[in-house]
Amino acid sequence: MDLTTKYEYYHLGYEFLNQCYYNSINELVNYSIGNKIVFAYFRESKSFDFKIDEKVTITGQEITIENCNQLFKRNFNIIEMQLIFNIDREEIPVYIKAKDMNYSGIKLPKINNKEVSDDYETLMLRFSIIEKLINNIESHYHNFISYKCSDKYSHYIELFRLFINDEDNK
Repeated sequence: MDLTTKYEYYHLGYEFLNQCYYNSINELVNYSIGNKIVFAYFRESKSFDFKIDEKVTITGQEITIENCNQLFKRNFNIIEMQLIFNIDREEIPVYIKAKDMNYSGIKLPKINNKEVSDDYETLMLRFSIIEKLINNIESHYHNFISYKCSDKYSHYIELFRLFINDEDNK
């Protein structure tokens, strides 16, 4: 992978997760923030290796708008986070990393044996949920890329800055 591509993947990844945070807090999407967010402050090196100077993990009850916005004010970015998607009236947690936009930790709901007749049907239901989850994530990422390439993105950045600095968000 060349240096420019490496930079773009990582940069787009944390911008996407930052936007996921903002959209979730403002209830603009069908997912919510889970129980873990990892922030990092890093500097760009000449080789685009993104040396992490400081890393902060926020979990559970510590995930508040105030705590997150304090880190954003210090130029931290989200590099990993858990999102909870609502799919078929079920909450499906997924963990996303900015570095490679890889997701893991998907916890599927238990399938009630009364709802299905055999193991094949259970398997197909699970695949259906996974497919909907992946389509949902990809749809949000596609919307993010489309928005980033539009003229409206600079307006979003300004809104995000205002949101971070808004004293009423405490």
